[in-house]
Amino acid sequence: MSTIRVTVIATGFSQAVHIPGLKHHSSTEVIAIYNHDLPKSKAIADSHHIPYVFDNF
Repeated sequence: MSTIRVTVIATGFSQAVHIPGLKHHSSTEVIAIYNHDLPKSKAIADSHHIPYVFDNF
């Protein structure tokens, strides 16, 4: 089965629930986070070992 690559948009509820759930599933890989607050997104990405962070589309 191929891996589904995911970008998480926003970092409130997603940080606590969605990111850990997606990382737990063997078929998904969280590759990026988008949020308007770039420093917050970078901190979350660092703590979850997510390689890419964006603050605009």
